[in-house]
Amino acid sequence: MRIDEAEGTIKREVRVLPNLFRCAFCKLNLSGFQELNEADVGDLYTIEEHTDPIEFFGIDPEDYVDIDEIMQKYADDQLSDYQNE
Repeated sequence: MRIDEAEGTIKREVRVLPNLFRCAFCKLNLSGFQELNEADVGDLYTIEEHTDPIEFFGIDPEDYVDIDEIMQKYADDQLSDYQNE
């Protein structure tokens, strides 16, 4: 697991062991790792997942910021722009 600072996400590698293959064209059905391995399509695959740190750690932003205060500051900023005209 590593942090991608450019994207602001947590990257982690997940290893996937396939256990099913279905061909929509020829209707070939392989089930179980042994059948896939015999057909030479049963390799271990690695995929990369990107997760938002807030979701990964189960952080509730409202525990750290006051939403009402942020909204009030935003509204004040918007009103001040109109009062300058």
